Amino acid sequence: MGNHRRKRHREDPRQMALSFDAPPRVTPTEGLLAGLDTYVSGLVARIVQDDSRSKDEIAAAVSAVLGERVSGDMIYAYSAPGKGSHNISAARFMALILATKRSDALDALVTRIGCRVLEGDEFVLAQLGHVQAELRRLKAIERDLVGKAQPLEGRIA
Repeated sequence: MGNHRRKRHREDPRQMALSFDAPPRVTPTEGLLAGLDTYVSGLVARIVQDDSRSKDEIAAAVSAVLGERVSGDMIYAYSAPGKGSHNISAARFMALILATKRSDALDALVTRIGCRVLEGDEFVLAQLGHVQAELRRLKAIERDLVGKAQPLEGRIA
């Protein structure tokens, strides 16, 4: 057989950190999400800055996903924290995430409210962990029941 070398997975330096650590529980408090618009525009700015495409090319990709026109100027406005009147809508933010393959930015956003984003195989691994934990729980119940069970010998039905 030929000498096959596996390609090593290299992290994309543009990718924000993603971990399997559970985010801390968040209690809704007054002002908890103050400044969120500025934070989101910062995420948009980072996504656009890290992408090798121009703002117009990114806008075209977002437009294709949405089925409506989004211009490069709109992308620029969404990424400018000082343009509070030009906040990106949830639909356009999701389209930007999809068009740029930056689910890490979505994860950074939802972590602020105590959630996480799992993508593809990450979701499968989380499901597997859940199933294994459930199996351990059921095995513990089984052990307890086996210890309590009395033989049914000699009973008349």
